[in-house]
Amino acid sequence: MVRLLVTIAVLFAFAIGFSWLADQPGTITITWLNREVDVDPVVAVIGLIVFFVVLMIIWTILRITIKSPESLRRFFGRRRRDKGYEALSSALIALGSGDSVAAKRYAKDARKHLKGAPVTQFLEAQVAQQEDRANDARAIFENLTVEDRTRLLGLHGLFLEARHQGEDAAARHYAEQAFEKAPHLPWAGQALFDMQCAERDWEAAMKTLEQNQHAKLIDRKVARRKRAVLLTALAQELEDGDPDRARKLAVEAHGLAPELIPAAVIASRLLARYGDIRKAAKILETAWKKDPHPDLADCYAYVRPGDSVQDRLKRVENFAKLRPNSPQGAMALARVAIDAGAWPMARDALKKVVRSNPTQQAFILMSELEEGEHGDRGRVREWLGRAVRAPRDPVWTADGVVSDEWAPISPVSGRLDAFEWKVPLEDLDDHPGALIEDSLLDSLPPPPRVISPEETEKVIDVESRAAPAAPKADPIPEKAAGSAQDAGAASGSDGVTDASVMPSESVDTDAAKAEPVAANDDRKAVDSSSEEVSAETPDDASKANGKDPKPEEFPFSGRPDDPGTDKKKAEPAEAKRFSLFS
Repeated sequence: MVRLLVTIAVLFAFAIGFSWLADQPGTITITWLNREVDVDPVVAVIGLIVFFVVLMIIWTILRITIKSPESLRRFFGRRRRDKGYEALSSALIALGSGDSVAAKRYAKDARKHLKGAPVTQFLEAQVAQQEDRANDARAIFENLTVEDRTRLLGLHGLFLEARHQGEDAAARHYAEQAFEKAPHLPWAGQALFDMQCAERDWEAAMKTLEQNQHAKLIDRKVARRKRAVLLTALAQELEDGDPDRARKLAVEAHGLAPELIPAAVIASRLLARYGDIRKAAKILETAWKKDPHPDLADCYAYVRPGDSVQDRLKRVENFAKLRPNSPQGAMALARVAIDAGAWPMARDALKKVVRSNPTQQAFILMSELEEGEHGDRGRVREWLGRAVRAPRDPVWTADGVVSDEWAPISPVSGRLDAFEWKVPLEDLDDHPGALIEDSLLDSLPPPPRVISPEETEKVIDVESRAAPAAPKADPIPEKAAGSAQDAGAASGSDGVTDASVMPSESVDTDAAKAEPVAANDDRKAVDSSSEEVSAETPDDASKANGKDPKPEEFPFSGRPDDPGTDKKKAEPAEAKRFSLFS
């Protein structure tokens, strides 16, 4: 719209100009070759315009004629480049689709039309890699490293070829060259850092990490975590050879990542070695509040060497209170309580774990508790059987590998900080839930006391010393003897013979009846284990009661090691014994 208005304005100006020029009187005289020509002003202006137009046409024709070879060359060059880029696009499409034959043909056409273009060499190298022609690909990448603008492209290709062939030393060499030329390259910085970690060159890896952070190739929070892992790994190696430096490195690592369990364990262990118990305990408490871990509890229990098991129990009990609902704290407390023989405390701690988060370790601790407290092999086998079917406890896992201890890198891929405290992948399936009966969790009643042979012999000796030497004859045998003599007087000499035998048989019968009571008295004497039995004669018992004592039945349904009836309800043992003879 604006252009149209401008065009109309220009035409309107020309019209006004020509109208004004036509209204002006006069002529224009032109002298050319001794001839004079008078021309109207309007005609003169039109002639000038036509003259300049013709001049421009002539100039254009001359310019085209002079520049035609170059124009033709540019024309054919553009056409060739278009064909080359078209072939290049087709080659890339074929390469991406896996058609190496078509990609090779299109790459040849692209190189023919695009002579000297680095992209064609890179395309041929890609085709050679796809066809497993490693030597050809390596030769092409080496040619690319000659020019400065394609040097990084060649180094990257050589690095990938070295990694593909398993030549780690060559790969690290190419990565170092690329990182030195361009520290901002992500692949060079990350590749160099990973290879240094895989080779356990922790100090070089820390320098590379700093440069990557400076080039903003890695986030600050991630960089702090990686540096803490590197410091922990270096401290782990120097713990035996240079403990002083290892202590400083571990403390720095804990400051960078308080949630890193190995850093806290190594730092506290080395601080305790140097006598700084308070700082060592503080580090463990800080890490425990963030992530309860059994290694922290074990280290906290032995943070001060030489403590008794009771001191360790008290320390771990306070330590577990920092995270009261943690299963790891309950199991750590139960483990130390079992060592200290505090069976009720251990049982109370394990009850919570077994009911809320039953695992193999919890069931194994329950079996140790039953064996240590009661020695009940039946319950021990029951808990061990449940442990076989229970879910596994968390362990250090990296790339499918389970380790008893933490390691800074994965043994499979060499990746830094790969180990995680979690349940192994193969154990993530749901386990069949088993009902834990309260009777199985509660403690057993105290077992009956087992009487040793030495205690039995001692009680028998005491009983024999307390028995009277010559007990008086009972009135019952005398009465029986009198009746027998009467019967003998009536029947003659045979009756006397029978009467003389009857008293001895009666005495034997009474003695046989008294034996179970005496045995029961022996068991009651064993139960008291320190009291001596004081025997009374039948006459003394009669005088004390004013009348003859009545016989009383005594239970014998218990086992041989049964301690007997209750002392509060039973009568004195000696009164029971001699009541049978009254």
